[in-house]
Amino acid sequence: MRYIHIFVIAATLISTLGISSARPARRPAPSEAELQNIRYGQPRRIETTVYTAHLEEGQWRADTGIFAIRTITIAHWNRKGCPVSDSTCMTGNGQIRNISCTRHVYLPENGRKDYILTTTYDNDSLGKPLSTFRLEFDYDRQGRLKSSRLLQGDSLFYTTRYRLDRRGCIRLDKTFDSRNRPLSARKQRCDAQGNILWMKNSMDNVTDNPKRLTSIYRNSYENNLLRQTTLVRTRGGSVSQRNERAHYSYEYDVHGTWLRRVAWEENTPDQAQIHERRIEYYE
Repeated sequence: MRYIHIFVIAATLISTLGISSARPARRPAPSEAELQNIRYGQPRRIETTVYTAHLEEGQWRADTGIFAIRTITIAHWNRKGCPVSDSTCMTGNGQIRNISCTRHVYLPENGRKDYILTTTYDNDSLGKPLSTFRLEFDYDRQGRLKSSRLLQGDSLFYTTRYRLDRRGCIRLDKTFDSRNRPLSARKQRCDAQGNILWMKNSMDNVTDNPKRLTSIYRNSYENNLLRQTTLVRTRGGSVSQRNERAHYSYEYDVHGTWLRRVAWEENTPDQAQIHERRIEYYE
């Protein structure tokens, strides 16, 4: 499930941290809720459960027995459509284990999202903070996202530079470590509505034996809703990772909010996952 996790992590950074939310000043920026396909009402609480899954009579079924492993994440959101906290635990074999708790603080300036403070807490240490990160954003004179920096205290972890089209959609971004060595790059093609049709992710290895891992995804839409994502090609990395094909499919409610997502790889269908969401809204 390596690429499934990479894709989910990338999607989380895009939506939760608002990296792709920059738009020209003449157009309103979508909220994180919109970026997560939450199109009806204001979310107050989102519970996401990740199950292992198996194929049964041509349909993906979640493993729900008492010994089945599942991960549960509960996120709380403010009325502006931004997540303010989330906690994750894992259940299985009749046990519950806490993994993490994260809190986000937004410090707006001039109506823009210039800083996000993210503090991670260990649930097993009575709320003692483990780490606090600050994500800073820079914009050009037209209000377009130009770059972002992730810091812990005064220490810089990485910098990302962006190239946007006239609609404000990211066409290219490149991420560098604190020594300005390339870590990753992403290219995208979007349609007139801003939907991502094609995405190429490249990850560099900064060790003594650098070997770039490149993955290409294609998205298909129906009535402006993402229905299918396919990992069409992978190159580089270890030999076992090459040419693997992964699929991600979505199911929506009547308001266009996705409530179920299935992720699986052709080479390892026994490692499939089902993501289910329950969403509570502000009245």
